[in-house]
Amino acid sequence: MPTNLYFLTLFSLVAGVNLVVLFLLLFFRKNNTLSNKALGMLIFIPALTLITNSILHSGGFNNHPFLLHLSTSITFLFGPSLILYIHLMEGNFYQFRKHHLFHFGPILMVLIYGLYLEFQEYEVIKNNYLRIMAGEDWITNFIYLFQLLHFGIYIIWGVRKIKKYKSKIKDNLTTFEGVNYNWLWFFVTRLLLLNLILIVVYVVQISFFPNYTIYSELLATPLAASCFYPLVVYKSLSNHLVFDKNTFKELVNKNKSIFNTESNLKGIKEESETENFDRLKAIKLELDKHLVEKKVFTTPQLSIQKLADEIGCGKTILSQTINRLYGTTFFDLVNNHRVEEAKTLLLDSNYFHLKIDSIGEMAGFSSRTSFFSVFKKTTNLSPAQYRELKEN
Repeated sequence: MPTNLYFLTLFSLVAGVNLVVLFLLLFFRKNNTLSNKALGMLIFIPALTLITNSILHSGGFNNHPFLLHLSTSITFLFGPSLILYIHLMEGNFYQFRKHHLFHFGPILMVLIYGLYLEFQEYEVIKNNYLRIMAGEDWITNFIYLFQLLHFGIYIIWGVRKIKKYKSKIKDNLTTFEGVNYNWLWFFVTRLLLLNLILIVVYVVQISFFPNYTIYSELLATPLAASCFYPLVVYKSLSNHLVFDKNTFKELVNKNKSIFNTESNLKGIKEESETENFDRLKAIKLELDKHLVEKKVFTTPQLSIQKLADEIGCGKTILSQTINRLYGTTFFDLVNNHRVEEAKTLLLDSNYFHLKIDSIGEMAGFSSRTSFFSVFKKTTNLSPAQYRELKEN
């Protein structure tokens, strides 16, 4: 093997292995989420491509072309994985339907072609391998170009989904949804730009420099992937962009009557205002039960995600419910209930022997400072002043 080819192959292999490590961190992390797993697949697929290119140019597929085309076929899962990731990040849930099988059409065609080559005579297989290495096999070139075009179609589909998501939430935008939208827009637009660059590079090389395709496969592609995907993982994890797996299970198993399953699966139909309002009312009934009967607000570390888990809905839809039907934020709603609970406890003779700080803890406040601050902001009185005033 020439020295330059050896180093290019090693560079592509190392880049692929690095992406595999990122994939493992995302896909198998503790308390994982389905959206993280989908993002992990978006990293594993290009990692597989880089490793496959390294093996190809090392002569690993010269006798078994089916292995090459098996790897190539898997890359056609990139587009569907991208749409699934966007779908989950928008707060939807997913259930497989028969019409989703069309996503696997390109995979099946590539596998059939790989099987056809696998059972050819040795000379045919060898000549095919040499043509691929020289960039002169028009079927393989077409498959690689179709890959990039296939990616582009799904990326554009993803852009359209994100635009619809923005138009859907613009009137009730929460911080969580705003972060999600900004992240998805950043991710998909950069992915689209990267794909366009790779298409241009590949078309130019196939058209004018077919013998130099090795440099796009072993240098340009791994270099682009090594720069892009670690940034993706870092920004994703740093922004805590997750779709909780427990919420996902609850949505699928318990709340099909609340959520419009068919609309969510298609991912392209916006719900009417009436349907959306009915969803919010149904969630509000559950929320009232958990606040009034179960008094979940007395848990000091209660978060909107934990409350959504308790109710069995998504974090996004719960935030919408609180904003629209209560006219307040999650923290203000919880603190108002804590203040009312503290008022009751302060006037209950059974608790006169307790320090006021203990009353705050029983009401759900995590610290004395937050208890006194929120209580006085709500009542214009300190807890002690409130007790004294009511007793007199």
